[in-house]
Amino acid sequence: MATHFKGPVVSENGFQGDIEGNILIEANEAYSSTDSFQPAAVDLELAVGAGSSDGSDPSYIAPIMGNLLGDSLTSDANYLGGVIGAYSVTGVKATSYPAGAILAQITDGVTEADGAVVAYVDGDGSVTKANAAFKAMSNNSTPGSGFDYGLDLHGPAHDGYNDLAILKAEVRMSHETCMLQLGGVPVDGVSGTGAGFAGPGSICVDYTNANLYVNANTKASPTWKLVTRAA
Repeated sequence: MATHFKGPVVSENGFQGDIEGNILIEANEAYSSTDSFQPAAVDLELAVGAGSSDGSDPSYIAPIMGNLLGDSLTSDANYLGGVIGAYSVTGVKATSYPAGAILAQITDGVTEADGAVVAYVDGDGSVTKANAAFKAMSNNSTPGSGFDYGLDLHGPAHDGYNDLAILKAEVRMSHETCMLQLGGVPVDGVSGTGAGFAGPGSICVDYTNANLYVNANTKASPTWKLVTRAA
């Protein structure tokens, strides 16, 4: 059931809602305080036993859920999404902290999350598929617009925080073939580079000596063979 505002509603922060059939939170003036602020904020704290323990009937538990429903849609010029985050800050970005349309934060002390962003197909009743788990597109016709990198894992130190640490591999593919990098020659064996996670065919880049290696043995005990060298 839709939530309605009965006429203009203005908060003490100058945000108002007034649109038929929806909730609208709109700023009357630019936010200028130095404190953290979100015009809509929902905190949900879970008790130890919250949710389902029945694998055939799992619970959906989240502070916010967006579920876009429909069937055989025919209009061909729509932006469609369960959640749409738009980043509209133009000009210089002075902050060295994360900035983007959607920020996925793993909070301090968490050690068991599946990922900062997890894409999955759901349901057992019929074939369910999508073009890609992650897809990039362009809705900009100005020449020169685009992304500098399709995937950027370079996270240098900033504001007293360390460089981004990739603890195992830069990329792991569907059959556990991995792409690794390290500053030196990879080590063979059960205690060596990639042991236990980098399957046969995995690639290791030695960025210090500009050499490329491939795992010619097993995941449990990699054997790294030199493929090529820059000089």
